[in-house]
Amino acid sequence: METNAAQDLPRERRPVRTSRPWWLLAIGLTVALSAGLWWLRPSVRLPAGYRIFFASGSEVYLVDPQDDNVIGATLVEIQVQSGIIVGRNVPRPGDQVFEGNKPGYFVIETGAGRITRGLSREQLEQQLRALGLPGIPPLHPPEYAGPRK
Repeated sequence: METNAAQDLPRERRPVRTSRPWWLLAIGLTVALSAGLWWLRPSVRLPAGYRIFFASGSEVYLVDPQDDNVIGATLVEIQVQSGIIVGRNVPRPGDQVFEGNKPGYFVIETGAGRITRGLSREQLEQQLRALGLPGIPPLHPPEYAGPRK
């Protein structure tokens, strides 16, 4: 019968058993990855005094420097490129459709103050090319845009 030599030793002389805390490493990596992804998230800075206004969890507006609603209440995507604000508005079923709440894509030329609403994707691409942009930039949810009202 074999005996374990470590069991025969007095308690104070037994080898210390170290457990490897792999779970600590896993938690550390998860926290680091989450922080890194938050830090690298897209950020859209609105120019010329335009701001995002969250009236509720489902009502999102784009307001101009005079606090007038220019797009919304269902702004779903937005981006800025070369001083031009591009985005998409999708009214909910039953929403009243008015000039600022037209469904589709929109373009705001902040320098000229021109706003074009209700564009299809093809019309948006044509208008952006006419303004000297290479195409449709990647659009992001309004939660990534600022400043906010």
